[in-house]
Amino acid sequence: MAVPTRLGPYQILAPLASGGMGEVYRARDTRLGREVALKILPSEVSSHPERLQRFEREARAASSLNHPNIVVVHDVGREEGIDFLVMELVEGETLAERLVRGPLALEQVLRSGEQICSALEACHRRGLVHRDLKPANVMLTRSGVKLVDFGLARAFETEAPSSSSAPTAASPLTREGIVVGTLPYMAPEQLQGGPVDARCDIFAFGAVLYEATTGRRAFAGDTTTAIARAILTSEPPPASTHAPRCPRSLDRLIQFCLEKDPDRRFRSAHDVGLQLSAIAGEEVPGEAAPSSRSRTGYWLAGAAALVLASVLALVVGLYDRGRPAAPERAVRFQLAPPSGGRFLTHVEGPLMAVSPDGSRIAFIASDASSPPRIWIRDLDRLEPRAVAGTEGAHSLMWSPDGESIGFFAAGQLKRVDLTGTAPVTIVALAPGIGRIGTWGAREILFSSIQGEAIYRVSPDGGEAEILLQPDTSRGEMRARWPWFLPDGESFLYSSRTVDGQGQLRIKRPGEAPRDVAPIDSQTHYVEPGFLVYVKEGVLLAQRFDSRGGRVEGAPFALAPEVRNFLSTGWAAFATSRAGTLAYRSESDVRRLSWFDREGKELGTVGSRGYFLTVAISPDGKTVLFDRVRPGTGTFDIWTSISSAVSKRD
Repeated sequence: MAVPTRLGPYQILAPLASGGMGEVYRARDTRLGREVALKILPSEVSSHPERLQRFEREARAASSLNHPNIVVVHDVGREEGIDFLVMELVEGETLAERLVRGPLALEQVLRSGEQICSALEACHRRGLVHRDLKPANVMLTRSGVKLVDFGLARAFETEAPSSSSAPTAASPLTREGIVVGTLPYMAPEQLQGGPVDARCDIFAFGAVLYEATTGRRAFAGDTTTAIARAILTSEPPPASTHAPRCPRSLDRLIQFCLEKDPDRRFRSAHDVGLQLSAIAGEEVPGEAAPSSRSRTGYWLAGAAALVLASVLALVVGLYDRGRPAAPERAVRFQLAPPSGGRFLTHVEGPLMAVSPDGSRIAFIASDASSPPRIWIRDLDRLEPRAVAGTEGAHSLMWSPDGESIGFFAAGQLKRVDLTGTAPVTIVALAPGIGRIGTWGAREILFSSIQGEAIYRVSPDGGEAEILLQPDTSRGEMRARWPWFLPDGESFLYSSRTVDGQGQLRIKRPGEAPRDVAPIDSQTHYVEPGFLVYVKEGVLLAQRFDSRGGRVEGAPFALAPEVRNFLSTGWAAFATSRAGTLAYRSESDVRRLSWFDREGKELGTVGSRGYFLTVAISPDGKTVLFDRVRPGTGTFDIWTSISSAVSKRD
């Protein structure tokens, strides 16, 4: 378009770039004596009052984003019938221009990725979703990444539109059903014209990260139809397929960003950035380990995934990145069940526990020749050893000194000292009820999975007495999952009300319980001051002041898709006070199959998943079963018609 040499106080110097949202020029602000980037809006925007009004509103919103990784918007103006934006002039090249020369080095991928996530987090906190994140909108400068072009930014937290025909400040800035964005980076819900939120930016970020790592687009095709089909129906090969130095942890992170279902993606850019920070702290194959930790703050290192029919992951690595100490390494490895056996998989109590010093893990499993019992694995050894006399155990805990294990079996709470002596009974209980325990300085606390009360008993034996019960005046109906704090007397526990609301509470000696946070799963305290818990299938950590009994800051993700059961608050993880973490992922651990009376497999039912119960119709032609909904800990009921009925008959 014909452009004058001057627009108001801005003197046009040279063209910089052009695109669907306008042309960008280098200009000089004659009032302040600085160079700026001046974007001239396309005529289809300027000639449409409603679109122009929306764009101005979005520009004002973008100008409120004061962040080192977001380009600054200085001004919005109109001169000689031309509408324009005035922005910070960023010197450098776009990521798209850089990728012409090939993929980025892994270190730069992780560093730039963290900065993009930081920019997106700031955007999302202001209620904006960018909607056009792509390599061309990421500037690489000497000082770091700059996220540019908020021309398609949209407020995703809005009120209902006004009945007036004129848009209001609370009205959505674009209407649903209008597809906007750049096709290869559009989330499925965005591509289909549906409502969008911050998770569509997470998807686009996954596509950008994939391309930066591999030099290839995650979703490619010769036509727009082919690209759209790939986004909606296919999965890109792992980034490590094209980039051998790409760690598996980065492969998994990209995979979760690119999930088709937005509910299965990371919940926030903040969480993705923390995961990238964790990966950056690992030793990259072929490179020297980091010599120091320059970043401040505390964080929990993420975890790996694991094995056979049950998946158990072990991670050593809760540490202070701000200490001027020798570098600490996060050690990740898989833990298998005993040879020929399997881990116990019920959801009534803790099935694994890490010793207080983090050097051993105890778990309940069977081997090829014995029923489920307790096994102990020293982390410096390859094979676990069985603990005699613990057959039938269904829940366990360590003593504070790490010399004994408490466990529930056959309607009794028992203690076994790890000196080779036989287990002794601490107290007899009603059989058939799942139990949950924690061992403190002078007593053991426990509850049932139903949470009718929290009891206490001496580790040396005696009568169990009720310590506290649900506060019915508050509408409470459950009190369970006690967990001792470092003083060995104060403890956390999970409360649930009649309307299904969960609350983490703290109880100190001589004081009434009080609320800590709306957490609905079992919760552990881990040094140097974190709570670890599960929400919507994601293992989270959050800073916690144990003395003041207050959470601090926002939670961040440690691992996605951790096995949990919503109604009871059960979650498959264990911690040591020192920071060792073990968890079991929500993996596809079972399948349903039809067999004839001779034991020959005739066919399978549906896909692999986690099931509890199965019922076959009287005519033998239909099966009814429940299967866990990934990431929720809740079950859906499914039905299927046998494809092998004739063979069975």
